[in-house]
Amino acid sequence: MRILRQFERDGAIALESVSRAEFGVWDRIAPGWVMLAGLQIALRLRWESNTRTGEVIPAESVPEISSEEVTRIVSALRGDVSEAEEVVDRGLISLETVVRMLSFVTRAESMTDGELDRLFEYVEESCQEVLRLRSDESQFRTNSGGSDGPRDISEVDLSTVHLIDLGGLRIPSMAETDLQPMKAGGEVVAVTAAQGRTAIQLQAFRCIQGSSWESIRAQMMSRLQTQGSSVREWAGRAGIEIRAVVSATDAHGRSTVKNVRVLGADGPGWVLTSWNHQRSRCR
Repeated sequence: MRILRQFERDGAIALESVSRAEFGVWDRIAPGWVMLAGLQIALRLRWESNTRTGEVIPAESVPEISSEEVTRIVSALRGDVSEAEEVVDRGLISLETVVRMLSFVTRAESMTDGELDRLFEYVEESCQEVLRLRSDESQFRTNSGGSDGPRDISEVDLSTVHLIDLGGLRIPSMAETDLQPMKAGGEVVAVTAAQGRTAIQLQAFRCIQGSSWESIRAQMMSRLQTQGSSVREWAGRAGIEIRAVVSATDAHGRSTVKNVRVLGADGPGWVLTSWNHQRSRCR
């Protein structure tokens, strides 16, 4: 926070602050990493509080950064994988850029020193958790968002949790959730869990040589694009996912579109995919 306050006071970052920040260091909790993660979380909070307008940062509002760069950086930090690749390739993110954008967001949100302290305390705890998961591979499932799952049955203490047995899938019992198994050849091949206007379809696959969530994701994206859907890769809390807008027809035969998220995770000998169908809207 000292770097941020010093920048707001002097309008520039002191050379000793640049050196001390160790921007680009990710194997330990360097101040630069904390600043970048703080900006990412602040942007997420600002977007969630402005979901009606979709505004995060007005593109032309950050001094010394072009509106195009602001737009790209915001999209990248929110999770757009293609924008993140573009931002990295063009070297758009620097310590000064991060500090300028963070200064704008904290001022726009009228954040007090106490709120900033709590923000950076949370960020440091998150960075520590990332380092812990990196050092303990048995607790880190590729693309699954960490140790929260999904898990192989060998990793679960069945004496402490109640699971509904669906053959290749076992899922926790959830209140007010309607489970709809999908069968083929007399066997359950997938299950849809519906709650309110949101449904998620879970399907587990036995791994064959060369198969992974990455390869399956590429195939899904190609198929969706061929069908005319708008598709993007997104880095979310559960890892790399697909976000798509697909055409559909409602119960009355009207043309609609659905927002769909497809998440995936690699396990020992299996891949799990989950299709999250958001509420559709009429065209």
